[in-house]
Amino acid sequence: MTTDDPGPRSRLLLVEDNAIDVFRIRRMMRADSWGFDIVPASSIAEALAHRQEPVPTIILLDLSLPDGQGMESFEKVRACFGDVPIVILSGNEDESLAKDAVRQGAQDYLVKGAIDAQGLRRAIQYAIERHRIEMERTSLELSLLQSRKLEAIGQLAAGIAHEINTPTQFVSDNTRFLSDALRDITSMVTRLRGLAATEEPVPAAALGEILAAADVDYLIDEIPKALEQSTAGLQHIARIVQAMKEFSHPPTKEKSPVDLNAALETTIVVSANAWKYVAEVKTDLDPDLPAVKCVPGEINQVFLNILVNAAQAIEEVADAEAGHKGRITVTSRTADDGFVEIRIADTGCGIPTQHRERIFDPFFTTKEIGKGTGQGLALAYNAVVNVHGGSISFTTEEGKGTCFLVRLPIEPREAPSPAGGR
Repeated sequence: MTTDDPGPRSRLLLVEDNAIDVFRIRRMMRADSWGFDIVPASSIAEALAHRQEPVPTIILLDLSLPDGQGMESFEKVRACFGDVPIVILSGNEDESLAKDAVRQGAQDYLVKGAIDAQGLRRAIQYAIERHRIEMERTSLELSLLQSRKLEAIGQLAAGIAHEINTPTQFVSDNTRFLSDALRDITSMVTRLRGLAATEEPVPAAALGEILAAADVDYLIDEIPKALEQSTAGLQHIARIVQAMKEFSHPPTKEKSPVDLNAALETTIVVSANAWKYVAEVKTDLDPDLPAVKCVPGEINQVFLNILVNAAQAIEEVADAEAGHKGRITVTSRTADDGFVEIRIADTGCGIPTQHRERIFDPFFTTKEIGKGTGQGLALAYNAVVNVHGGSISFTTEEGKGTCFLVRLPIEPREAPSPAGGR
């Protein structure tokens, strides 16, 4: 950990309405020759007025202010300043409040009368360093998520190309057929116009010969089929392209309302080549499922990882060559406790007893080398539990299959403390 002084341009926003406490903190920092420009604010409103200036390096925040009390003050300031680290100042040595403050994102909790210049200096340095490490970790997590997403899409790329190539081929074939049909129709119309240009009665036999040469009955029957088939093929391609666009968006940590039913259907389309030769996918989606505030890309990735794992589990036991496919069942429901529940069940090989405690561990995999990195379910666990405050669990029976249950809060909730582990 570095202990170098912050640079001379570092700004410290001191939100404190007690003039004596402001004086004490200024004196401690001046006496220790710190490199901070101290920006005082005696209220939350005054602090927020500084958000248009160069962003502070750190904020020292008193919780008892004229326009805010307790954690309400912290929430208001954090909502405005985003990623700026905040150290709380308090006149009360309240252990439960201190823990709550750190749990909700404060870097530290200092009691005014129990801190000296050296302790304050150390607290600020450590807060800035911890915040820097957290930002680096977040950046690495985003990079890892994007890498895992690209890896999963890369593994499915050949199948997706096949999914697009098949309808493209019959659209191309139908286009050639329609071109030939148009040529025959044009020839027929030209001959009919020639007959119409004469003033002589047109023999029925001549008309019949022209219609037969163009094979009109066949064209009347086949042209609508070709158009219908081509339209369906183009719609299928459009669905695949749209699904891929959703998965290729840059990662974000912003939560927004998401239609999970649509997300599941999109994921099923993207993963089709992973399961369609070994399984049938059945959906039972609640039409009244509410939108869930979540990070779309991360939740899509969770569903993709579980679906691909389900297909691979079925592949181990299904006899596709004999026409015996497995089944993947995807359901969505609204629970009574403010959560939605997504179940993805398969009729695959099940999870062996000795592996069940480790399947969410990073880099743990039962697949042979080259078939899996062991990151899929670990990232799914992180996305569901640590990012969204939900839960992910499973039931399994060897030789029968596995069902994963993903529970997500409809409205964002606090994730469990990392110290609590799994």
